[in-house]
Amino acid sequence: MIISILPEGSYDLKITLSSGLYNLNEDFTTSHDHKIAIIQDNELLENFMIRSIRNIGHDTKGDENGYKLAWTSSKVSLIELMYALHRPRCFNGGNIDFSELIRFTERSLEIDLGNVYKTVDEIKSRKYIKTKFLQLLTENLDKLVRLIQIKQKLQS
Repeated sequence: MIISILPEGSYDLKITLSSGLYNLNEDFTTSHDHKIAIIQDNELLENFMIRSIRNIGHDTKGDENGYKLAWTSSKVSLIELMYALHRPRCFNGGNIDFSELIRFTERSLEIDLGNVYKTVDEIKSRKYIKTKFLQLLTENLDKLVRLIQIKQKLQS
């Protein structure tokens, strides 16, 4: 900064600023926008750190809104569903082991599926309906489709 004294006793402050500091919109930006942005950034960082410290020891999984997805049906049903999705290579073009898929599912849903291969063997050895959960899903989806079709016919 260069200060020079003018004849009337007033001061002329000549501040050298970086040429990249200014925005092209001269009506909107000032020479202090960058400093204000740093202050606002520090406030956001402080708020984030305070929230993080408050959440230490609390269950913080979920999306940014705090929504957490929980599997509420039986573990056997989840294993049956995962096995049914794994067999036709629905994930990663089939380039994933069943055990990797199960680990991902357990982490995502925060559930311990136990001995998965024993459960798969039990599913395979069912006497009457081998895909009990998948059949339930199919029946419910069919009912929903029929209801939608009936509503559409009534509206026409």
